Amino acid sequence: MLTESQRNRLQTIHSYEWAESCNDADANLSALYSAIESTEELWFASFIIPLDPGKGQLSMVLDHPACDRSIASFIYWTLDPCAAHDEPVSLLIAEIERRIVSGHYPNTTIRFSPSMLKRTACGRIPDDLCQTLEGLELPIDYREVFASKPT
Repeated sequence: MLTESQRNRLQTIHSYEWAESCNDADANLSALYSAIESTEELWFASFIIPLDPGKGQLSMVLDHPACDRSIASFIYWTLDPCAAHDEPVSLLIAEIERRIVSGHYPNTTIRFSPSMLKRTACGRIPDDLCQTLEGLELPIDYREVFASKPT
């Protein structure tokens, strides 16, 4: 799935988790995201980063040219839109909803369903976000990123 260089890049991105914000992590983090080569690599990046919108990494994934509807939906459901959140998370959830409903992410590369995260809609979720998206079967599995050699 991942090449050795992709795995190394993702492990380095993960090491920035300590940073208070992308500014604290410096331009290196931005360069690492710019070097991401595929939607598949971005998929793995989307679940090894902090879920804190204040750290900026979620925005780097959502704004990346390789981000597709599956990745945006995965982040949306990982944030659990039916739960109560503080303002930054609520704003990010609303922004992802707006982008998906408006067609900002027209492509779907990876298979994703909210049921993969054991999430169900709570009534206020737009239909566009409740659909199963067809595509490549990729795991939601940290081991792929942290394995010592490509699998």
